[in-house]
Amino acid sequence: MRVFSHPLRLDAAGRFATIEQDGDDEATQVAEVILSTVAGERPLAPMFGLPDPTGVGVAEPGIRAAVLLGEPELRVVGADITTDGEGVQSVDVTVHWVGDEEDV
Repeated sequence: MRVFSHPLRLDAAGRFATIEQDGDDEATQVAEVILSTVAGERPLAPMFGLPDPTGVGVAEPGIRAAVLLGEPELRVVGADITTDGEGVQSVDVTVHWVGDEEDV
């Protein structure tokens, strides 16, 4: 089943862009929303997101906990956190839906 992409946008034909539900693209979009939201930003879900979504001081356990809380059917299967020589941190997260063959 296809669902609207996030963020909502138009495709080249002028229709709303869609993605496959429970597919890799949806998993990526869901994780991006969770990990780019500041905890407390959503009044009805104050624990949703990361304390600092810029990645400063983020550790893998915090990323795993935020994703699990934000979407219980999504699992972090890898998080590569690197810091360059100037102290700029980069976070690359791999996620899969629970039940995917890769999620073993």
